[in-house]
Amino acid sequence: MKHLYLVRLGLLVISLWALSAQLALAQATITSQANGTWSTGATWVGGVAPGPLDKAIINHTVTISSVTTSAGITVNAGGILQLAIPGAPRTLTVNGDLLISGGDVIPTAGGTHTITLTGNFTHNTGTYTSVNGAFRIDNTFSGAGAQSVGG
Repeated sequence: MKHLYLVRLGLLVISLWALSAQLALAQATITSQANGTWSTGATWVGGVAPGPLDKAIINHTVTISSVTTSAGITVNAGGILQLAIPGAPRTLTVNGDLLISGGDVIPTAGGTHTITLTGNFTHNTGTYTSVNGAFRIDNTFSGAGAQSVGG
């Protein structure tokens, strides 16, 4: 009887541990609170930059200054997503949707940048600049299923 109790207790502990691990990996939505680089905590509400499993809402000027991955991005009115930093092209992977809803996405320095998108691209209002003088953005649609471009 005691052995059966210990087995059940062990299964309960393992189940709770697995559930907590799933919750820890749960997707968050993180909103910008100030102008700054993507990887800087002070740019984001809560002081933590979005990770690859998080969605980002951009209401300020946010600069991609390194290889960046997100589960989805919304650029709202007043928000600017820049791919920049002189001398180094940047890569942004969006494993979800990219929505431009009044904001701007622009390359500002660094040569040819890349945005890889596995979800949909929706451009409601705002500006999506793929070429800005000598700087440009190459767009790659790499979803496993159907993807759409709309606005």
